[in-house]
Amino acid sequence: MSGIKLFVCAYFSPEAQMAVQDMEGLEADDIIPFPSHCGQHPVAWKELIDRAGADAETDHLLILGGCCLHTFDATLWPAERLTTWPVEQCFYLFCPPEIVDHYYAQGCHLLSPGWLKGWRNQIEHVMGFDRATAKEFYRETATRLVLIDTGSQADSEAALRDLGEYLELPTEKIHVGVGYFRLLLTSLVQDIRLQADQARLSRVEKRQSEYAMLTDILGKLTSRENEFAVIDALVEMVTMLFAPGHVQYIPVHDGKAGKAYLPGSDADTSVLRSFLAGNESYVWSDSNAGFLVRLSHAEETQGIILIDDIAFPEYRQHYLNLALSMAGVASLAIDHARAFQRLTDLSHLAGKGEVARELVHNAGNILNSINITSQKIHERIDKSAACSLAEVVHLMQGHRDELGSFMADDAQGKKLLPYFEALTETMSAERETLLGELRLLGEHIEHLRQMISSQNDSTDAHDLLELADLEWLVETVLALFSERMEKLGIELERDYGELRPVPVQKHKLLQIIQNLVSNAIDALAESQEQQKRLILRLSLQQGMLCCEVEDNGIGIAAEVQDRVFSHGFSSKANHSGFGLHSAANMAKEMGGKLSLTSRGKGKGAVFHLQLKLDEKFVKEMHQ
Repeated sequence: MSGIKLFVCAYFSPEAQMAVQDMEGLEADDIIPFPSHCGQHPVAWKELIDRAGADAETDHLLILGGCCLHTFDATLWPAERLTTWPVEQCFYLFCPPEIVDHYYAQGCHLLSPGWLKGWRNQIEHVMGFDRATAKEFYRETATRLVLIDTGSQADSEAALRDLGEYLELPTEKIHVGVGYFRLLLTSLVQDIRLQADQARLSRVEKRQSEYAMLTDILGKLTSRENEFAVIDALVEMVTMLFAPGHVQYIPVHDGKAGKAYLPGSDADTSVLRSFLAGNESYVWSDSNAGFLVRLSHAEETQGIILIDDIAFPEYRQHYLNLALSMAGVASLAIDHARAFQRLTDLSHLAGKGEVARELVHNAGNILNSINITSQKIHERIDKSAACSLAEVVHLMQGHRDELGSFMADDAQGKKLLPYFEALTETMSAERETLLGELRLLGEHIEHLRQMISSQNDSTDAHDLLELADLEWLVETVLALFSERMEKLGIELERDYGELRPVPVQKHKLLQIIQNLVSNAIDALAESQEQQKRLILRLSLQQGMLCCEVEDNGIGIAAEVQDRVFSHGFSSKANHSGFGLHSAANMAKEMGGKLSLTSRGKGKGAVFHLQLKLDEKFVKEMHQ
C-alpha cells in the first residue's frame, strides 16, 4: 500500500492537523480538506476524486464526515482503496455520542470552532438570515448555544460570546480536545493497514497455492512419453489456470514449423510463424488479452504455444509469469518425449525396446537432479551480494576526481571500505557454495555420461569397476531427495557398518540406490502413517556389499510381490514400473541380486541389494 490520504470537511481540517501530530500512518501532508456542505447539497464523489487527483490511483482514501456523506455512493469510486466513515452528527467524531445526544436532548445547538469562526458569513450569506430572522429561528430551535471546543481556534470563546449576544441566547463551552478524534483516526488507520496486510497475505497464499498446483501438474506433465500427450496435458493445464478462449500449439523441428495443433481446431498459424522467426521468449498477442510463449530446450525451439482471450486480462503479467515457469518444464518434457521416441525407434530396430525405456527412465531421474542443482545455482547467483556492486561503482564514478577525499571525509564515502571488506567475505562464501553446487552438477553429468556409455555392447563390465566411497555415494542420493523428504515429514535413519572404498560399477550402483530411495519415498507419500520412516543400511559382509532400503509405507500385497521387478509393473498409480525393473537388471549385470521383503499391504517394505565384490579385492581386504 502506497499511503493513506484523509478527506475531512474544511471546518475540521485544523483538528485533523492537530490529531496527526506524532501519529504513525498519517501526516499533515496527507490531509485533503473539502469545502463545507453545511446547509447545502451533500458531497458528490466527483468533487472528491477531483481533489484526490493522482492519489485516487495509488493511495488508500479515508473519508470522514457527517450528514454531507449520507448520499455519497462509494460504489462509483474508480478504485478499491476507499474507506468512508459517515456519522449521524459531525460532533460524534470528537466526543462520545452519549455526550452529544445528551445536549441535543436538552435542546442545545452545538457549534464547532471551524463553523464558529465564520458564523456571521454562515448566517447572513449561506443561510440568508438577517438578525431578526436569525434570532427568531435559533430561539425557536435552541435553548442555548454550546461550543464543542477542540482547541483548534484560539478566539473560539470570544466568537461564541459574540454569537450569543447576536442571537440573544445563553452560551456554554465544553472542552474536548482532539484525543477522541486521534483515537478514532488511529483505529481506522490500523484497520486499513490490517486489511492491506490481509489482502497481501491472501495474494501470497493464492500465489503459493497456484505454484503448488503448478508443481503437481508439471510433475504429471513430465511423465508423458508422447509429444502430443505432453501437449494435451499442457493445454489442459493452461485451460484450468487461465480460462483462455483460445489455445494453439505449433511443433517445431529443426527450426521448421509443423502443422498447428489444437484438439478440434485447424486455426490459422500466421501469427505463430511470425513469432517463430524471432528469438523472443514471449510476445503479447494482438488482442492484448494473451501471449505467445516459446518452448525451447538447449537453445533449440521445440514449439510455440498461443494463449489468448484469457478470462481476466488485467492479470496477464501474472499469468505470463506462470506460463514462462511452465514453459521450461514443458520443453524439457517434449525433449524427453522426442528422445524417448528416437531411442524407442532405434531400440526396436535392434530388438532392444526395453533397454531404451530403462535408459530414458534413468536419464529422466538424472536430468531432474541436474535441474534441481541448476535451480540452486541460479537462485544463488540471483541473490548474490555482488548485485549491489553496480550502485557502489556508480557512486564512486561520481567522485572519481576526488575519490581520496570522498572516502576519507564524506559520510557515504567512509562506508565504502567496510562495504568492500564485507563484500569480500560474502563473495568468498558464495564462491565456495557455488563451487560445491558445480561439483555436484559435474557429478550428475558424469553419472549420465557413464550410464549412456554403459549401454554400449562393446564395453567390458570389468573395465567399469572403480573404487567408490560408499557413504559418499549414498549421501549423494539422499541429498537429491532431501527437500521432498522434509516436505513429507519423513524421518531418515542411517545404519552404516564399517565401510571402506570398494571396486564397483559406481554409476550403476548409484542408479540402483536412487531408484530404491525414490520408490520408498513414493510409498511413504501414499501412506497414512503418522510417523513416516525410511531406514538405509549399508555394510560389507563376507565378500559382499549389502544395502537395504526400508520404509513403513503402503507395503506390497503378497500376491504381487513376485512381480515387482517385472517389466512395466507398478503397484502405484501413474508410475511406469521401469525403476525397479531397471534396478534389478543393473544388479544382475553387476553379478548381484535385488530382492524384496514385505509383510503385506500397509506394512512397509524392505529392498535388499547384494553385490559380490571382486575376489582380488576381498583377499586384499582380509590381509
